[in-house]
Amino acid sequence: MKTILVPTDFSENAENALTYACEFNKEIKARIIIFHSFHIPVPADEFALQAISLTQIEDSAYKQLNETKNIYENVYPLIEFEVVASMGMASDVIELQAKKDLADLIIMGTHGTGGLKEFLLGTIAATVMENASVPVLAIPENAVFNGLKTMVYALDYGPYNQRNLNKLVDFAKTYEPEIIMLHFVKSESERSSGEAKINALKTHVMHVNNYLKITTCMAVSADVYVGMDAYMKEFKPDIMVLSMRHRSLFQKIFDRSLTKRLAYHSHIPVLAMHESD
Repeated sequence: MKTILVPTDFSENAENALTYACEFNKEIKARIIIFHSFHIPVPADEFALQAISLTQIEDSAYKQLNETKNIYENVYPLIEFEVVASMGMASDVIELQAKKDLADLIIMGTHGTGGLKEFLLGTIAATVMENASVPVLAIPENAVFNGLKTMVYALDYGPYNQRNLNKLVDFAKTYEPEIIMLHFVKSESERSSGEAKINALKTHVMHVNNYLKITTCMAVSADVYVGMDAYMKEFKPDIMVLSMRHRSLFQKIFDRSLTKRLAYHSHIPVLAMHESD
């Protein structure tokens, strides 16, 4: 991993995500790009329009970015930081910037400053997680990096899981966490056949990657959402990993009416992986 892109709106939640990124990066030593998107606000009248210039807005964005960079360089002197500002819709320009900088990972907060901004950044995070061409690690407002000991990957029987698990091992190998392959079946009668398939996949991934810290967990739940909620509450992994093939599950987790019911969502980061990552 060489480059991590960290979008910011300069809120406390974005600052927490940047701190998490820096702590996570201590052992990896990747370059961190602090990124801010901006737009020209709609003025109340034409006189205000004349007073607004793109240069002023861009200069203001870079001023805030450089102030943030200076603070973090003092705390993390061994990390290389860069700053970039770009005009456009946040979800679009974040993805474009990640491609331009060949980012290996995007780390971003899941909420903004409150009110409308909170809703918008929450929406932006969900959109980026669904559409970005690189893995996206979403950091809840209360998340703190305390090392990486366990990662839970929710999977089905899709062929893409092998590719995702290979990439997950590569992503995590610096910290060597236990990777738990979590699969849900609807009834006990499905457990034995499910365990055979998941164990075969585990054995293959362990062999291909020469990585032994992989375990499986087969749980019974008619509703995957309910089952995952219960699992996370009980075992509290450091990161939950979702394949973006799980669109319906992903949408449930980030639906605003359901998010409040997810006890783990307040502190457990979510890593979104794509089949094409």
